[in-house]
Amino acid sequence: MTAPAFAGWRAGRPVTPRPTGWLANPRRTSLRKQRCRDPSSGHPRCGDSQLGDPLSWVGRPRHRQPAGDAGSATAELAVSLPALVLLLMVGLTALAAVRTQIECIDAAREAARAAARGEPVVSRVDGATITVGTDGDVARATVRVHSSPLGGRLPGFDISATAVAAVEPTS
Repeated sequence: MTAPAFAGWRAGRPVTPRPTGWLANPRRTSLRKQRCRDPSSGHPRCGDSQLGDPLSWVGRPRHRQPAGDAGSATAELAVSLPALVLLLMVGLTALAAVRTQIECIDAAREAARAAARGEPVVSRVDGATITVGTDGDVARATVRVHSSPLGGRLPGFDISATAVAAVEPTS
């Protein structure tokens, strides 16, 4: 097998060499087209400019950042980071409240079933207050929990759930 006309093979596919330097930019065509056609125009690319060599701009960045913008990304991060932390804390508190609400619903259902059967009511939720009452052939259980975000450093809120179950007939 003869050597291919391109640079080589990698993973069964041909690899062509990539240009480097000022040739790597696809918007620049050639040095002849980049030179000014009228040297007396005073254009930076022309020989009449104050830059000296007419091709001295090749390879330099076209736009430089003004000196006044130095460190602006750090300042923006310093301003936005507390807001992001606050949003994270609010989201975590909301997730904890939803989890506690689901636990209260489950505990209220279990308490209502236990009251309907005539069994003792036991709470599975820490710090919960269970109120059980029967009204004729219906048993009603209410579970209340006071939730305090950040361990009580902020004012909390009450979470409650109520469940109803039919009283089972005794034989």
